Amino acid sequence: MKTRYLLLFGFLLFTCTQVTAQLDTKHWIPPFYAKPGANTGTSNIQKHFVSLSTPSEDTIPVTIRNGYGEIVNIIEISRNAPAEYTLGPIGNANTNTYPLNVIPTDSLNLKIRSQGLYFESYQPFFVNMRHKSGSQGTSLTSKGQIAKGKRFYSGHVYNRYNNDNSWNLERRSHFISVMATEDNTIVTFDMIKAPITYVGQTPGEPITVVLDAFESYVIGIDHGQFDNSTINLANGTRITSTKNIVCNTGSWLAGNEIGQCIGSDQLVPAEITGQEYILVRGLGDESTERPIVIATEDNTEVYLNDGATPVANLDEGEFYIIPTADFTANDNLYVLATNKVYLYQTLSGSATNIGQTVGLSFIPPLNCIGAKEVNLPFVNSLSGGTGQGRINIITKAGTSVYVNENPTPITGAQPVTGNADWVTYAFNSPSDNVIIESDSVMNVALLTRDNNVGTAGYFSGFTLEPVVGLSSGVSGTLPCIPGNAVLQVFGFDTYQWYFNGEELPGATDNTLFPEFAGNYVVEGIDLACGFRFPSNNFAIPFCPSTLGAAKQVQNVAETAPGSKIFDVTYRIFIENLAFSPSENIQVIENINGGLPVGATAELIGSPSIAFGILSGGVNPAFDGVTVKQLLPGNGSLPGSAADAIDLIVRVDMNAAVQDGYFNQVTVTSKNGVINDGVNGPFNGQDFSHVGSNPDLNGNGEPNEEGENTPTLTCFFPNDIEYGQTSFCANESLVPVELNGVNSGVYTVDIPGLSIDSVSGTIDPSQSAVGTYAVTFTTTGRCPTVTSTEVTIEPAPIAGNSISLIETCAGSDPVNLFDYIEGEDEGGAWTNAGGTEIDSIYDPSIAGNFGFTYTVGTAPCDPVSVVITLNVLPEPNPGVPIDDTSVCLSDGNINLFDFVTGEQTGGQWIDSDNNPISADVTLTEPGLFGYSYVVTNSACGSRTSSFNLNVIAVPDAGVSVGNADVCAGEDLNLFDYLVDPDLDGYWIDQDANIVNDETRIDNAGAYVYTYIIDRSPCESDSTAVSFNVELGPSAGIPQNPLLVCISDPAFNLIDYVSGATPGGVWTNADGTVINGVFDPETTGVFTFTYTVTSPECGDIASDLIVNVSQANCTDKTIVIPQGFSPNNDGIGDIWIVRNIEQYPNSSLLIFNRWGEEVFTARPYTNNWEGKADGGLNSDNGLPVGTYYYVLDLGDGTDIRKGYIYLNR
Repeated sequence: MKTRYLLLFGFLLFTCTQVTAQLDTKHWIPPFYAKPGANTGTSNIQKHFVSLSTPSEDTIPVTIRNGYGEIVNIIEISRNAPAEYTLGPIGNANTNTYPLNVIPTDSLNLKIRSQGLYFESYQPFFVNMRHKSGSQGTSLTSKGQIAKGKRFYSGHVYNRYNNDNSWNLERRSHFISVMATEDNTIVTFDMIKAPITYVGQTPGEPITVVLDAFESYVIGIDHGQFDNSTINLANGTRITSTKNIVCNTGSWLAGNEIGQCIGSDQLVPAEITGQEYILVRGLGDESTERPIVIATEDNTEVYLNDGATPVANLDEGEFYIIPTADFTANDNLYVLATNKVYLYQTLSGSATNIGQTVGLSFIPPLNCIGAKEVNLPFVNSLSGGTGQGRINIITKAGTSVYVNENPTPITGAQPVTGNADWVTYAFNSPSDNVIIESDSVMNVALLTRDNNVGTAGYFSGFTLEPVVGLSSGVSGTLPCIPGNAVLQVFGFDTYQWYFNGEELPGATDNTLFPEFAGNYVVEGIDLACGFRFPSNNFAIPFCPSTLGAAKQVQNVAETAPGSKIFDVTYRIFIENLAFSPSENIQVIENINGGLPVGATAELIGSPSIAFGILSGGVNPAFDGVTVKQLLPGNGSLPGSAADAIDLIVRVDMNAAVQDGYFNQVTVTSKNGVINDGVNGPFNGQDFSHVGSNPDLNGNGEPNEEGENTPTLTCFFPNDIEYGQTSFCANESLVPVELNGVNSGVYTVDIPGLSIDSVSGTIDPSQSAVGTYAVTFTTTGRCPTVTSTEVTIEPAPIAGNSISLIETCAGSDPVNLFDYIEGEDEGGAWTNAGGTEIDSIYDPSIAGNFGFTYTVGTAPCDPVSVVITLNVLPEPNPGVPIDDTSVCLSDGNINLFDFVTGEQTGGQWIDSDNNPISADVTLTEPGLFGYSYVVTNSACGSRTSSFNLNVIAVPDAGVSVGNADVCAGEDLNLFDYLVDPDLDGYWIDQDANIVNDETRIDNAGAYVYTYIIDRSPCESDSTAVSFNVELGPSAGIPQNPLLVCISDPAFNLIDYVSGATPGGVWTNADGTVINGVFDPETTGVFTFTYTVTSPECGDIASDLIVNVSQANCTDKTIVIPQGFSPNNDGIGDIWIVRNIEQYPNSSLLIFNRWGEEVFTARPYTNNWEGKADGGLNSDNGLPVGTYYYVLDLGDGTDIRKGYIYLNR
């Protein structure tokens, strides 16, 4: 944490506000406040004076004024002759008398002009105010102009009472005094900490007063009203003002339990304080050696020495009293704060009389610049020569410090814990007047002490800029120009001087001999800091004269167009405004004087006298550079006479940093001897005034204010232009074309144009589009205002290509603008061959196609964006093959075998949209859906789908072996197989397809084969063998038999084909019937015919008879499978039901040998089992099976079949 704040301090240090120093040309000391009474410092006054000292070798006058502006005295001092000026009165051992600048209680809270002191001189000097009366004394060092400010925080002597000693309370007080430097200044005292109350003021309320310049105002605290626990709460009272004031603070008597003294100091404003301090311990103990830190901002952390933890966190106005024990063994203390703070040090000048020698120092912060010479005058002045001064020094490590010009530097530097860059010294004063010098910055404090008197104060440490002083070369006189004036400055390593704001080339010493009247400033350069610090302004007036000069430009001509070299013709007018002659007249003409930096000048030809009676002529050696005397210096000019001299100066402005040639001559007269114009004193002297009249107001005094204006030659109109009026917003830097010297400022009428205000260069690429008026303004010598107009056109934007530029071949036409973004309108598209095309493009074929979009109009260059359109071919998943069946026995298949023409790189998915491999293992039969999906980013997906028919391996089952059956027995062939698949077919041994429900009527060996054909599986078959034995047959019923309810009774056996006679008929109830059925009632009747044999057992067949009225109109032919023409009245005739509906019918009957035995056309149900021709004509045919052919004559199929004739 500590390192972090050190870095912060380093930043703040080098951004200091410009202020003046303790060594200054102006000082203010507001009055002090003391309580009346014996031994309070206002009786038995032995010393009351100001100590004045200066580093100037010249004797300078210091003017002391009171608040009315009245001169109290003028004191002359020099480096070797400091002065004490007693302010008095002194003495008055038995009465209370208040000396100058000390007020009693009844003057508190009043505007005061009779008190308060102001000091000034034209050379910088120190002011130290000192007081001694009895056992009390104080010393206060003025801070000069650095003391002026608008915000301060008070500090006072650390105070401790002994309540047994009433004098502790009766005599002690704190005070704050201010002095205004400007009229109508409002001053406010606030942040007064309860229970502290200032004498005569309302408790808890701010104090406000309005002061004019040099008025003072003092507020005070009576210690008798407070105790040890509260009196130190006076610290941190805030003093603010609307204009600059100077503030003193302190205690007129305060201390410890056994002694007291006066402690006071002058403050600097809050912004001049710092964050980093070093203190040198005094000679007291913990009752007096108590530094006080006061915060100027909230949340200020305070660190001591090398501590990493803050000892306090303070808000604005709060304070922390540092214990004495925090001083290190080197008798110093390092303080670091996170914000700027005030630091006061209460300390003693004696180790024996600690309380009586207490003092108060306002501590300067560490700074990289400061005093390198400090004068400490009258060190023993408060002690009557019997005391001893003690000097404390804080300086950079490695600095050589010298005392009283001793060439050997002092020793005894003590390192500082927490900051190795600094050291401290503490030593007794070697003499009454002490001069301390060093080769680096130092803060110097003086402690003076007698047996019962102690004072303290810093003589340096607040320096932040050079202070310029003036010496005329004649002690005690105010200088003027021309007149050998000298400017001096102190405190820095090197310098740079300026005249009227312009750098003086080569003027880098601490001393300057001004040539012209006007304003002078110097920059102090501290090599350790590496920064330049400007000084206060110093004005030098003109000297009176009756000899005047004027200088006028006759002509200005450029030697060649654009050369920037000019021939200037001047006429110098010299006029004697007195009635008596002016003798030994000299004109000093320095043609390089007043040239702008970088310009050069030379004399062209020889000067000549234009008119007049100036005796002596022109100096033939004059060149205006090395010889500046225009006249021989021995000529004279009669009273009230005038002359004129012409000369030509060639000025080269090519390297000049600004326009304007200030040219001025000095005319002087000197009685008795030849006048060189340099060495005075002169009887008359004047700077030339522009024009032809040196005395504008005609009062005979040509050297007055306003009559010494140099002749100014301006060479350039400073016209500006930029080569063209408009620029593209993407152009880089565009320099200005200036007909002049670039020494002005470039401004723009409205915001938006990026322009370098110094060079005039514009940057269109950083500018907003628009039209701007650019104005070039020069101040300085040749003020001009010129303008030009500049337009920034928007830079064309061809846009940027999007990340994915592709489309699908054969898709709808695309707009090429869809593939760029951010483009300007109005551009043109070209293809890869450079041919301009429309933005709508038809992606009919696949491939990569380049297109360029170009946009831009003057003044902007065209810009382009190139895109490549990737036209992707449409994805091809192929076409499924016709047959997508496989056999389960195939095991593993590849799905690509079932599509043709597909492209690679696709993805197979199953019917649940799960991605799968093309290699599939067959695990079960069934219908499985598969899709092949081919995708690209432009076209999307294309899919080829099919159902894979996985055929189970056919299983014809296992034969149960050879089966013995009876002829005519109903068989189901599947009964003779174990677990066959049921999707096959049966064939007999002749390869005829047969039904699985069958009957073998004839005895013999038979083989039936069950075959399953499942392409693409291999067929499977199983053969079943039968051994058929001859046995009765139950026949094959002609189901269902449709019978009309009105039909006659009939023999059931006639409708069971092939039945063996002799069987038994039963009805549905199992009742045996005679085999004759008379359809008397409607319904469906089931009759069972059963034949029995020992070999075959019971063999039965069911005849189903449907008796219905609807059957009466039914034309359906019902052909009986047999009949029994045995004349029993039942089944004697072969009745074909409904044959009467077919009058065109015909019937043929054949025997087993194929012989026709009966024919009829039409058939009328009249065959009685007899042959109608041949040997057996009209005889009954034998029992057996016959073959019939029945043609209904209606074009339907011919019916054919077998009839069993039974008798």
